[in-house]
Amino acid sequence: THDGESEGKAENRPYVIVSKDGALVPEAKAVIAFVKEQNLTLETGHSTPPEQLMIVREAKAQGVAHVIVTHEGNIPGPMTTAQLKDAIAGGAFIEICTTGITAANAKTKIDRIRELGPEHVIISSDVGLVGAPLHPDSLAFFAKQLRAAGFTDRELDLMYKDNPATALGLPLLPRGTK
Repeated sequence: THDGESEGKAENRPYVIVSKDGALVPEAKAVIAFVKEQNLTLETGHSTPPEQLMIVREAKAQGVAHVIVTHEGNIPGPMTTAQLKDAIAGGAFIEICTTGITAANAKTKIDRIRELGPEHVIISSDVGLVGAPLHPDSLAFFAKQLRAAGFTDRELDLMYKDNPATALGLPLLPRGTK
């Protein structure tokens, strides 16, 4: 989903160009307009960090209600804390994926969540490929890591239930409802 120039490398699979010369291409803006028109949730995809910010800013400018910065830190690479906070200020949730999380490396993701605040984070799995853990196993494993790190049930509910529902425009369940 990027032109490769931002990272000094080209994609080795089909992709679409999102930006050129530091600005979103008209086709990207048209997709964002369609998302707004249909009241859909917009995710930033495999765009570079600068492109993700351009997408979030354009979505806000066009009045898109639901935006997610897709799998932060995984593809094509991590955003800085300042970039993530800029995306949050633009109304985006930050998706943290459980892909590749182990007991040894969970602290990096946990520290990132603490920096951003659970109220701005969505936990998802982004697993399911051959050889990867099953979705429920991956999500449960990271929930245990978060609990061990001191996150409360309320914070876990935010990241695993409420924020994803809000990002999809769904009503929240009353507390105590399963």
